[in-house]
Amino acid sequence: MAEKTTAWDKARQCGGWIMFACNLLMFVVFVFAYSVHAVTFGADPTKWDGPTVASLVLTAAALVMAGLTLMVGIVAIWGYSTLKAEAEKIAERVALEAIEARQKQDILNKISLPNTDGEDISSGYNREERGG
Repeated sequence: MAEKTTAWDKARQCGGWIMFACNLLMFVVFVFAYSVHAVTFGADPTKWDGPTVASLVLTAAALVMAGLTLMVGIVAIWGYSTLKAEAEKIAERVALEAIEARQKQDILNKISLPNTDGEDISSGYNREERGG
């Protein structure tokens, strides 16, 4: 039996593919950079030195962070819209239940026998306005 795939699973899978693509791109850039220039920490000006390598690594890290930030932003927008839709469904269901309960109470109040102990058996809405 096939398992049901939720939207969260789809978002996680999409995020995984995005991170894989970022890592693959960084790998290709590093392989190209290493094949074009030899990386050493010596004083030879034709070769890369330590600060050059450090700036390359920090740039790559910044690109990964930008991709991660973009992914988090997309998930946040998706989560907000999902949360809003679910809240609307719950509010509608609760409102319909309250209307149904009120209608049942009104019908029961109309067909019930008079209250002999003097207590107001109607619902508690607007009790102050009725003087109760």
